[in-house]
Parts: sequence; C-alpha cells; structure tokens
Amino acid sequence: MLKEGALDKFQGIFGLHVMPDLPIGTIGSRAGPFMAGSGRFEATIQGIGGHAAWPHKARDPVLAMSSAIIALQHIISRETDPLDSR
Repeated sequence: MLKEGALDKFQGIFGLHVMPDLPIGTIGSRAGPFMAGSGRFEATIQGIGGHAAWPHKARDPVLAMSSAIIALQHIISRETDPLDSR
C-alpha cells in the first residue's frame, strides 16, 4: 500500500494515548516521534518432557518460560518509568 501511495496525500499522522497527568479536555503533542520504544532479546529454555504420573522426572519448559515471561513483565510494568527512554 505504501508503494502504491496510500499515504502520499497526508502531511502528518497522529496517534492518541491516554495520559493521566494531562488536564481533562487537553491534548499534548510535540514535533517528531515520541512515546515509542522497542527492545529485543533472545532466550533458550530447555527442558525434558515427562508424564503426569512422574512429574518429578520432568523439567517442564512451558512452566519455566511462563515464569520468565511473568517476571520480565513485572520488571517492565512495575520497576521502570515509562517516561524514561534510556
């Protein structure tokens, strides 16, 4: 779509986001991109499958990965300031 010129007629694109510190009825903006960020990492978790009759003989990679995801989300959502873009 971009190659076909879908955005050629627009001079700017705006997105809205909830900002609890702005007074009701106001919109905040500035020139250039803002409120965007990304990060990437790769992890490998290995385990050994098992049987419900012998759970003690397995190393469940699904449980390990779900615990890792919850722990990482905790760091992001509870330990970092969303306004700190470092």
